[in-house]
Amino acid sequence: MSAPRFVTMRLGKDSVDDIRAIDARKGGIQEPPYVLAVTCKQVPRTLATGCFAILWLGSDNSKGMATDWKQGIRAVAKVIEVDLGANHNDDSNITVSIGYIFGKSINKIDLIDSYANAYKYFSELPLVGLNDYSNQTIREIEAGPRKDVGALLSACGRASSSSLTDIFTVYPELKDMIGSNYDTEHGEQDDVASVIEHPRNYIFFGAPGTGKSYQLNKLAKECFPEKNVRRVTFYPDYTYSQFVGCFKPYAYQDDTTGESVITYRFILGPFLETYLAAVAHPAQNYLLIVEEINRANPAATFGDVFQLLDRDADGRSEYGIAVPFEMKDAIANYWLIEGDLSYDDKEAAARARGFASQQEMLGYITSELKLPPNMYIWATMNSADQGVFPMDTAFKRRWDFKYMDIDDGSAVIADKVVTVAGQSIVWDKLRRAINDLMADNKINEDKLLGPFFVSPDVLNDERFVDVFKDKVLLYLYEDAGKMKRKGLFADEAATYSELCKQFESDGVSVFKISDFSDIEAGASADPSTVSLFENLEE
Repeated sequence: MSAPRFVTMRLGKDSVDDIRAIDARKGGIQEPPYVLAVTCKQVPRTLATGCFAILWLGSDNSKGMATDWKQGIRAVAKVIEVDLGANHNDDSNITVSIGYIFGKSINKIDLIDSYANAYKYFSELPLVGLNDYSNQTIREIEAGPRKDVGALLSACGRASSSSLTDIFTVYPELKDMIGSNYDTEHGEQDDVASVIEHPRNYIFFGAPGTGKSYQLNKLAKECFPEKNVRRVTFYPDYTYSQFVGCFKPYAYQDDTTGESVITYRFILGPFLETYLAAVAHPAQNYLLIVEEINRANPAATFGDVFQLLDRDADGRSEYGIAVPFEMKDAIANYWLIEGDLSYDDKEAAARARGFASQQEMLGYITSELKLPPNMYIWATMNSADQGVFPMDTAFKRRWDFKYMDIDDGSAVIADKVVTVAGQSIVWDKLRRAINDLMADNKINEDKLLGPFFVSPDVLNDERFVDVFKDKVLLYLYEDAGKMKRKGLFADEAATYSELCKQFESDGVSVFKISDFSDIEAGASADPSTVSLFENLEE
C-alpha cells in the first residue's frame, strides 16, 4: 500500500505543553515552523515522511471535563520523521513540522455553521465525521466519497476567516491535491473570486504619450468583466465628496400626490459604488480606474479612505475606518434595496466574509469600512502635466508602480514616414532627436515625448504638419521647454506663431539639431526597443 497523503493527529493528555504552545501562537504561516514530536501506539504502518497531518487539539482528561483551550482542528503540518515500533501496538515516534495554524480551533459545529454545503463531502473523515468518536492519536485518511480533505480545509478556512492561499504558500503541493471551493463543483455560485496576478493598488506612470491609459485598459479588459469596471477622471476641483459620496439634492415623485419632491440624500461616489459591489459579490472581481490621479489633490480626494489602501497578504485592508453617520443609511439601503441583491446573494456574501448571517454582515459593513480582496484600484499618473498636485511619500508607498519607458511601443511607429517642407522624415527618429535635444538641455525625462504623444492615426502627410504645430510645438514652447527655448529652437527669439510658420516653410530646421541626416527616410535606424504594444494595430 502506498503512503497515505493525509492523516489526522489528535493531541491529548500526553501533549498538554505542546497544545498550550500551539494554542498561544498567532494564526497564519509559521516562520519558523513549529516542530512537534509525539509518541503513540497503533500508528498506520504506511505512514511516511512527506505525509500531511491535520492537527486536532484534544482533551487533557478522559472524564469529559472542560479544558483551558478550545478543542478542535488547529493546524496543518507535514510529517518529517517516522520511527515506527516493531509491532502495531508498540510505541512509535512521529515528528511533524507545523507550517500553518488556524486563527482558532475549529470543531464540528463550526464547520457545519460556516460551510454546510461542503460538510457532506467530508462527513466521514476522522475527528469531524458524523459518527466518529475514536481517540486514536494518528489515523489514516482513506479515499472515499465523503472523505474529501479539500472540502474540510475549505470549511476550516471559512470557519476561522483564514485564506487557503496562505496554506498553499507553505504547502504548494496542496493546491493541486485539494479543491478550494465546493459550491462551484456542484452547480452553485463561487463564494470567493479568483486572485488576479496584478497589484490591487496599481499606478501606471511615465512621460506623456507612453501609452499609460492604453496599457491599463488593455489589462483591465483581460482581467475584469466590463460591467465590473468603473472609471473616474480626477481634475483640480475634484473632491472627496464626489469620489466617495455626499448629500445631494434628490428629486422623486410622491406616490400620494404625484408631485415631484426635492429632498436630500446621500449619493454614492464611484469609490463607494465599487466598494459595495465588491462586498456584495465576493465571487467577482471589481476594478475602479482613476485616470490622471494626481490632477486632483490625491490625499484630499481620498481623505480617510486613504487608510484603507494598506492591504494584508490576502488583499484586505489592514486597518478599517469607522463609517460616518451620514453614510450608514446609504450603505444599508444598498444592501437591502438598491443593490438588487437576492436573499441567496446576501447569504453567500456573508458566508464568504466569515459572518454567521447576512444580518451580522449588515451590522459590520454599516459600522466599519475595509477594502475586500476582490476590489482593485488602478490609476494613471503623468507628473509632467502643468498644475498637477504632488503625491506625498505616505500616499505613494501604498501603491505599486509600473513605469512606462519613454520608448516602449516605438516599434508601432518605427516605419511611419511623413513629409515636412518637402523632406521625408521618419517620425520616430525625429521624436528621439527632439528627446535627445531636451535631455541635453536638462529637461526631465517625464517631460519627453512618448511614442504615442502624436497618435499613429495622424502620421500622414495630410494631417501631420498641423498636428505637430498644435500639439508638439505648443507643448515644447509653453510647457516642457518654456524655460529652455534658447536651447531648443534655432530662432531663440521666435514667438510661437513664428515657429509655426518656420516649421511649415523650413521643417525640422526650427530645432537646434546639428545633424538632420539621421531622421530622413532611408537612413539606417537604431534598433527599436521591445514593444509592449506590438498588437496595437491588430
